[in-house]
Amino acid sequence: MKYELDNNEKNEITQWAASNHKNRLKITLATPEHEQTPFFEAFCNALEEASPDIDIKINKDSNLKLPAIILNENITFHAVPRGKIFSSFIAPPSPSFSPRTIENINKIEIPVELKLYIANMCPHCPGVVSTILPLAAASKHINLSIIDGTLFVDQASKDNVMSAPCLILDNDFRWTGSVTQEEVTDMIANRDISSLSTSSLRSILEEGKAELIAAEMTKQNIIFPGFTGLLLHEIWSVRLGAMVVVEELAEKNPDLALKICPKLLQHFDDSDIPTKGDILYALGESGDLSVKDKIVKLMTKITIPDLIEAAQEAIEAIEERNRT
Repeated sequence: MKYELDNNEKNEITQWAASNHKNRLKITLATPEHEQTPFFEAFCNALEEASPDIDIKINKDSNLKLPAIILNENITFHAVPRGKIFSSFIAPPSPSFSPRTIENINKIEIPVELKLYIANMCPHCPGVVSTILPLAAASKHINLSIIDGTLFVDQASKDNVMSAPCLILDNDFRWTGSVTQEEVTDMIANRDISSLSTSSLRSILEEGKAELIAAEMTKQNIIFPGFTGLLLHEIWSVRLGAMVVVEELAEKNPDLALKICPKLLQHFDDSDIPTKGDILYALGESGDLSVKDKIVKLMTKITIPDLIEAAQEAIEAIEERNRT
């Protein structure tokens, strides 16, 4: 497949290169097995052919399920930018924030997930991209994914997106149509951490802030709804980070840690073998004697040696805790 940049896009690259002669544009292309991946590869090939100042790094091992053009760690295009959006992509607009927006950005300490759905030929999408992109450029805590809903229809359907542009905050609050930087940053800066989605909590873990999640759950004396999803996550490193939170809770607030157990037991049968092993570990760390009895019942259905060993270790951990 070959992608042809139009004359306007070639001129944009030429102008960018002339004004940024000391700065190369470094892009990471994530190439999972997906029917749209060749389209993204062809676009990136065209970029490299258009300018020697554009470097493309291929990442075949990304955890992303959709092909992506990654500008930096917190800005991802699940879209091939065209037209006016290409202008924002190749030469992001210089930020011109209001005092209120600056204040809000400075208050953001907890990672936030923003998904911006766009569509080809959408008249309002370029304006929203140019509004939101500078926010992510200004704060490493704003993780922005720009998704072409016409390319990834299943993903748009999963997120209940019916029209574009559509901006989604933490898989919860959304704006359809035009938005302002002030209203978006107002919502981000004043959100309650307990309402964060699993993906946003994952971002906190990946910043090495497991203790923050444990401290906030202890402060509010609740297990955040999105936290269970971390313990059941398909990626092992995410589950590992969540188990650090469980260990912290079990040590400092065992009564709260115990509240995790019913949800883990509920999902045990539906989980894969590695996740079952991690569930058993978490139960051992946080459970009481009543949880021990439930693990004993689970063992009557477990035939895999590694899981039997994990269950025995969980029981021993609970018994040891109750002897002291």
